[in-house]
Amino acid sequence: MHEDWEAHGFYLYELNPENRPSFAELIIAEVAKVCPIDHSELIEGRPSQGGIIRPSIDPRSRPQWPEAFFLLTHKTRLSYTLEAPSDFPLGGRVSALVAGVRGALRGLAESQEKRELS
Repeated sequence: MHEDWEAHGFYLYELNPENRPSFAELIIAEVAKVCPIDHSELIEGRPSQGGIIRPSIDPRSRPQWPEAFFLLTHKTRLSYTLEAPSDFPLGGRVSALVAGVRGALRGLAESQEKRELS
């Protein structure tokens, strides 16, 4: 969970190189209930769609790895970085981040239920 002082609303990064079921849209939908979403076509200089950035994960394209790249390489194959807008009131930022985490947990629970039913 992060904050971005330049953001016009909430957005997230998704690293999902194996195209696993994505929770990004669910996270954005949950956050949109409590906080505006940054719908800019470019955020942080990267293409964005509906508040979701899916950056290149080629480590050669980013000589200084963000923590998410390290985790993707060494710990997990699916990563989300949630970015709340720093200029918004603290309570709203906290609500946005909590809603995002709840959205991800809901997506995880739903995907687990699907696996158990199949």
